[in-house]
Amino acid sequence: MTKISAIILADNKEDIIEKCFKTINWVDEKILVDLGSQDNTLTIAKKYGSRIIKGNSDYNFSLWRNQGAKVANGEWLLYIDADERVSSALKEEIQSIIPALPAGRHHPSSIINGYYIPRKNYFLGKEFRTAWPDYQLRLIRKDKLTGWQGNIHETPKINGKVGTLVNPLIHLAHQNLEDCLANTLKWSKLEAENRFKLGHPKMSGLRFLHIIATGFWQQFVKQKVWREGVEGVIDGIYQVFSLFITYVRLWELQRKEPLKDTYKKIDQEILKKWQ
Repeated sequence: MTKISAIILADNKEDIIEKCFKTINWVDEKILVDLGSQDNTLTIAKKYGSRIIKGNSDYNFSLWRNQGAKVANGEWLLYIDADERVSSALKEEIQSIIPALPAGRHHPSSIINGYYIPRKNYFLGKEFRTAWPDYQLRLIRKDKLTGWQGNIHETPKINGKVGTLVNPLIHLAHQNLEDCLANTLKWSKLEAENRFKLGHPKMSGLRFLHIIATGFWQQFVKQKVWREGVEGVIDGIYQVFSLFITYVRLWELQRKEPLKDTYKKIDQEILKKWQ
């Protein structure tokens, strides 16, 4: 059996995904779950010998990660995104651990079945030390993975013990404003729908003010992002903005009628005066 399968989720990442592939070219199998790429992403993936599967049309990160796991031949799954890089030290650490662990489905229950990997985050071109170590459960024994859960901010569920690695996965996030805004528009819609389905209390002016104030407290008091300098201040404000957009979308869902219907009625009232 193949030892390690790397699973990557990507859509239109031709500018950054080749660097990702270069840092995982040592694994036994590479699987790209394509989320609808229309640029050269798939060509680059094929260049590095990656298998390509088409991601489900539903916007659901857990579904996509589970799709990758289903077709993987590896005993171990290494999940990585297009804007992440495996450090050389992490590669060596993983290679030193995997051969030492018993293979097969009947290994002792004391064996570790997954590993948290510390993630080093770069936002706006700067390493954010306040975001270290940002542990992510990304190295998982396939036969112990019961599945990923959550359509966004997804988490894997596994049977058995989980360990922690020392060396980092490197995350090169927020590389330009256009991508940040595009992601905010996509993710805020999902987050708003999740809150709506859970019966979130009706949004009001006071609740909006409370959410914004809490967001600023979280970013600037608790996490102290201001210590990262101007990049930290920009990112902190942007995180609050993203949270605000999520709740505006929730407010839209909670309205008795869609905004477009409201504007149709307004137009009708205006046009009556021209008859």
